[in-house]
Amino acid sequence: MYGVIGIIGVLVVLVVLMAILKSQGVNPLILFILGGITSLLAICVIVVAILAIIQYNKEGPLPPGMPNKYKCIITVVQDGAPLEGATVTLHPTDQGLTKWGMINGVTDTKGNAVMKISNGAYEGAFQGEYKVTVQKTEMSNDRSIFFIHLVDQKYNAPHTTPLELKVSRATKTKVDLGPAVRIEQKSFETQRGEQNQELLKVVYPCKITILRDGQPVPDAETVLEPNDFFKYASTRLDFKGTTDARGIASIAPVPKFTSMRGEPTVTYPEGVPADTFQVKVKIKDDSDFELRTGKKLGEITISGAFEQEYDLKNYPDRFSF
Repeated sequence: MYGVIGIIGVLVVLVVLMAILKSQGVNPLILFILGGITSLLAICVIVVAILAIIQYNKEGPLPPGMPNKYKCIITVVQDGAPLEGATVTLHPTDQGLTKWGMINGVTDTKGNAVMKISNGAYEGAFQGEYKVTVQKTEMSNDRSIFFIHLVDQKYNAPHTTPLELKVSRATKTKVDLGPAVRIEQKSFETQRGEQNQELLKVVYPCKITILRDGQPVPDAETVLEPNDFFKYASTRLDFKGTTDARGIASIAPVPKFTSMRGEPTVTYPEGVPADTFQVKVKIKDDSDFELRTGKKLGEITISGAFEQEYDLKNYPDRFSF
């Protein structure tokens, strides 16, 4: 900044001097030389100004109190070759540095990751000691797989990574991740499904018949709600079925939600585990329009194959038609 001000001052002096000399009829050659010097200095001012604007737009002024930072480049090698597209993150041991944002970068075709602070706002890394994590994944077309790890998972977290780095000046270092890997990360639905299958290892056939004045009620949603809510809360399953033309609903576990890819990734055997449940039913009214809220019909305990019949005429306080 002071250099630019000095150059502008010299330009002003030269312009004034040229005007005076010209009025005095000085040799034109001298005026030509002074004019050339003035033009050169003007170009310098323009170039410096442009560079200053570019630098300002690129990074902006540093926030007050931000520590000194140093250029930091980390080269990532895997299976003897540069690893492109990997995210490299520096985790400072001095937690006071975390207030300035994450320090990370993504490797290019040569495996080089230029460290940047606060989502790329400032290039470099602060002086200090760091744990280094490296991550690279790809999506899978298999609905049971969420994504595939392309870097050994020990490098994914600060508490497991063996990589460390000390920054005290401009730094360029290389890390070798060893052989290439492909580790499948099962989807949350698949993991939950495997846990649920363990819980539902033993189930019993359960049929609930819904009648109205002795006649079957088709398309009635019949739900068994477990008395032990917390035992089944994490399963994200409903135990339910819909009555057929005979008014019979075969109860089975049904996922409350589908996977992010549109369909359940796990199927379950038809039946209900040994436990105590509240029986609820949802039916449509005579206009076949309004879906009534679930009404409780009673409590049942499953300990083997089970069948139960309910006639809605016995529940006038809960169903009116």
